[in-house]
Amino acid sequence: MRGKQIMLTRKRNNKFVLTILLFLLSFNLVFVPLLATKTLPAHSQEPMLQITSTDSLVHLGSIDSFDITEGGTQAGKFLLDALENNNMNSAKAAIQVYNRIIPVENFGGEYTALKWFAEYLLAPDQAKANFIDDKITLEFFNFFA
Repeated sequence: MRGKQIMLTRKRNNKFVLTILLFLLSFNLVFVPLLATKTLPAHSQEPMLQITSTDSLVHLGSIDSFDITEGGTQAGKFLLDALENNNMNSAKAAIQVYNRIIPVENFGGEYTALKWFAEYLLAPDQAKANFIDDKITLEFFNFFA
């Protein structure tokens, strides 16, 4: 029985480590270059959400194409409002947008991690402890939070 528990724990930990590695890779490939770009060209009609922090989690493009989409922009605005202003209605709205766009824009990418943060914000205090009960998850949370 003990061996089965260890094996299940290892599988869970391996899956989570892979998720974290993918998220960190997306951070390096997507967030860092976007943070280095401070403004859009004057001729661009793309919506702009200025983020001045170099530690920002909010990202508007898709990891596979770097496209800035209407849904990604909308979710990013909601999540930023939730994080900066503790606006739980915005956290709910961000989750609704991510639920709609993740399957078509960015399955398993940074949108999934950003949705996780919105869900954490909405969780009751007792449930929040369950979000970060794993050592690696706690490190992930502490690094980005």
